[in-house]
Amino acid sequence: MREIGTFGFGQKNRSWNATELLEEQRQSWEVHANRALSQAGVRSRIDRRTLEEQGINRIPQIHLGADVAAMMDKGILTERGNEYLSICVS
Repeated sequence: MREIGTFGFGQKNRSWNATELLEEQRQSWEVHANRALSQAGVRSRIDRRTLEEQGINRIPQIHLGADVAAMMDKGILTERGNEYLSICVS
């Protein structure tokens, strides 16, 4: 992150790179997102921890993207879609 001064962008502020800050931001996001889900009547919740940290023994799913998802909806097979399906059935 760069600070903006009178003459434009300044030096990089490396304090944003701290691992502790990232974990605090993730924890805050989890709390706020779960509160919003609850208020919307959604039963699902998010968890910032890895599957392993949660004690869940499964392969993480992959992100498909809009194009691949649309192709799958039309029955078109793609390498990414096939990878996703193989993870889902394992």
